[in-house]
Amino acid sequence: MKVLIPVEKNEGAGSKMCEHFGSAPCFAVADTVNGSFEIIANAGCNHDHGQCLPADASGAEKVDAVICKGIGGRAAAHLGMSGIDIYMASSAGTASEALELFKNGLLFKADLGQTCAGHGCH
Repeated sequence: MKVLIPVEKNEGAGSKMCEHFGSAPCFAVADTVNGSFEIIANAGCNHDHGQCLPADASGAEKVDAVICKGIGGRAAAHLGMSGIDIYMASSAGTASEALELFKNGLLFKADLGQTCAGHGCH
C-alpha cells in the first residue's frame, strides 16, 4: 500500500510532519509492501484556501492513503472520490512515526466532519 504524508522539508524518514495537507512543501511517499520511501515536492502548496487539488499536489504518484494532521474539506472530498483513505496522525511528529502508527493500526480513518475550516485551524 502506498501512503502519502505531508512534511515540512526533505529530511528523509525523519522529516517533520506538516500541520496541514495542502500547504505542505513536500510529501513523503512510502510503500508499506516493498519498504520504499521518497520525498517529493508538493506542486500545489501555494493555493488559496479551499482550492487544494490533491491530484495536483501529489503529482504522478498513485497512492492508497494519506496520513495527515489536518486537511481541508475540499481536499478530503477529492481524495475520497478517488478512493483514497485519510488517516489522522495528530500525535506523530515525523513521517516515520506516522508510518509506524499506521502500520500498527493505531490511526483512525477520518471523515468530512473532521476536516479543517481554514489554514490557521491548528
